[in-house]
Amino acid sequence: MKVDEIAFFIGKDPDELSKIIRLHPKNPLSIAYHRGQMKTVIMLRFDARRYAVAGSPDANKEMLQHLSEQKVSEHAKGLFRFSDETSV
Repeated sequence: MKVDEIAFFIGKDPDELSKIIRLHPKNPLSIAYHRGQMKTVIMLRFDARRYAVAGSPDANKEMLQHLSEQKVSEHAKGLFRFSDETSV
């Protein structure tokens, strides 16, 4: 999910949540954001592998495209931290 979507879901101002994530890495919201981000990356990696093993290159591409979009969104907000670890 994008930061704006998470902010809406938890009832926070998107700019306030972005600032917390960017400037306060030990804040519980920041920690939760990065843990959720990594959980998503892990799930996508498992899905991409499962779909590839099942012989669906289109499904694999879709999963990788989603991950790429997530990175672009986070770079735009200045939030992305784990560029090397999230490469698929």
